[in-house]
Amino acid sequence: MANLGAIVGPSGSGKSTSLGKNEKIKIKGLNPKETFIINLVGKPLPILGYRKHYTKFTNPKDSPEGNLYVPSKGGSKTLAEKAAQIIQYVNDSRPEIKHIILEDYQYYMGFEVMKTMKEKGFDKFLKIAAEGFIPVETAQNCDRDDLNIFFLTHDEDTGEEGAKTRKLKTAGKLVDNAITLEGLFTMILYTQISTSTDEAGKKIISYNFVTQNDGTTTAKSPIGMFDDLLIPNDLGYVVDKMNEYYN
Repeated sequence: MANLGAIVGPSGSGKSTSLGKNEKIKIKGLNPKETFIINLVGKPLPILGYRKHYTKFTNPKDSPEGNLYVPSKGGSKTLAEKAAQIIQYVNDSRPEIKHIILEDYQYYMGFEVMKTMKEKGFDKFLKIAAEGFIPVETAQNCDRDDLNIFFLTHDEDTGEEGAKTRKLKTAGKLVDNAITLEGLFTMILYTQISTSTDEAGKKIISYNFVTQNDGTTTAKSPIGMFDDLLIPNDLGYVVDKMNEYYN
């Protein structure tokens, strides 16, 4: 069974940066030869050497070694169905790939919201929830123990002022009533940015992941996998700790 994880946080908080090796900011990242990115929005990613290390995948015949897929809009399949098809393809036919990354996961539901904006009734919210569930369900059914599937997504606040909690962003409460996304992942890491000053008074910005629920997030990870509440925003480090824990 594949290992499922979610990396959650607002735009610019270090989710995508955690993917690529960058010695300047001391990030190990993931080996591009072992990584396949499903880039829903198609935007350039903040990974050093991104275009060099990630080549577009269209189909097994024309781009058998491609490791970057941008789902096209239109056709009989939804974006979520196309992503699910690629997840299954990598599981079945690309043994060299050890990590699948779903970028901007929240937009699978967000784009469905835009498509159904003029529809009325509760059924449209079931369709929106289904779009979010399709890629996760496929990932859950992947049978490779050596495959890690990470969903990179935005967060949102829930609860009243003074007692707010960060959670995975969805299309609203009616979608939350249909599916609780947090329950589908074994590990959920939240981004956290902190600032400090060095001896010279220079501001230092630190990007980290929160590994456990501290009352302000729905973060979770198996007890003992990580030694600290805050770890570097480095998926290479995360995968190393996962391998230590599970193996």
